[in-house]
Amino acid sequence: MQIAILIIKYLPVFKSALWAIYISIPFIFVYLLFNLNISLLDTSNYISEQNNQSTITADTRTFLYYDLKNTLETDNTILYGEGLNGKVLTSLQAEFDSSIDKTGRRQFIECNILDLARRGGIIYVILYLAILITASYKLLRCNNKILQSLSFYIASFVGGSIIGFTHIMSIEIVLLMLIISIANSTIIKK
Repeated sequence: MQIAILIIKYLPVFKSALWAIYISIPFIFVYLLFNLNISLLDTSNYISEQNNQSTITADTRTFLYYDLKNTLETDNTILYGEGLNGKVLTSLQAEFDSSIDKTGRRQFIECNILDLARRGGIIYVILYLAILITASYKLLRCNNKILQSLSFYIASFVGGSIIGFTHIMSIEIVLLMLIISIANSTIIKK
């Protein structure tokens, strides 16, 4: 956010390019993770094989992506997800905690985009991102620097949701909802 505020204030010519970088981070991350087997969350485990199993699953966030992908593919629910109470098979073996039941399935995923994908599949994630990206883009096109800063708040929320920002009713989510309503209100923008 600090970089975005500095760009808006001193180098407004580059604000669209920076916004595009913010928005593209989740897509680049997913591409690198699944197509190139590179985790940006733990760079120490680049495709090293031990016991015929990639250590990329040892990354505390990366294995959640693979667990969700494998579960949705196994259950043929990639498009529409597992539902509100759907559970994802976990690669954790003996490390069961209170969020994982005894059959080795987890109902809660710490990454916002993954939790949305668990509930509603690709369709849910696309709708969620469409609402956020559209609102962020509308605010970016305003002449008001405060609204442009709010645009980057939404964009950073999209990027941050690949590692956290769970969708629970917190002050961040309430703020996000307020900013989205500002983006869709022509009266407030003027």
